[in-house]
Amino acid sequence: LYLGINGGNVPGTSANPALQDPRVRQAIAHAIDRDTIVSSLLPEGAEAAIEFMPPTVDGYAEDVTTYPYDPD
Repeated sequence: LYLGINGGNVPGTSANPALQDPRVRQAIAHAIDRDTIVSSLLPEGAEAAIEFMPPTVDGYAEDVTTYPYDPD
């Protein structure tokens, strides 16, 4: 499963102008309970990804910014 958000890094390129604000994109990231999604919908042993590529692919990085579930 993958959720992509077009933040429109170039002004005027996002379909939704609110997504140009990084705080809005961060709030969305905090609102997703990834662990519950993985544990309730995916097969046993599945793990929440921290980035787009899996650890077995060259270029995978563990030092990406992550946003813990925090609906507040």
